[in-house]
Amino acid sequence: MRKVWQKGDSSEHRRRIKSIRLDCRGSGLLLAVEPMGGACKEGYESCFYREWREGKWVTAEEKVFDPEPVYPEYAFSH
Repeated sequence: MRKVWQKGDSSEHRRRIKSIRLDCRGSGLLLAVEPMGGACKEGYESCFYREWREGKWVTAEEKVFDPEPVYPEYAFSH
């Protein structure tokens, strides 16, 4: 089945759009959103949960949900 992917289709973790802005050239959009659930299939609010510190990647956030029941088709290897 082919369909357009929409955030939250399987997880029900969606975003509420707070504002939409257009840059001066009309070539870029900036959306400010309010999270309603996690965004990352690893269980974090953001997919950018790792931070480079002292020569290595470290987890910089706490998980906001258990991803296994939300994404049963996703292979959790770490």
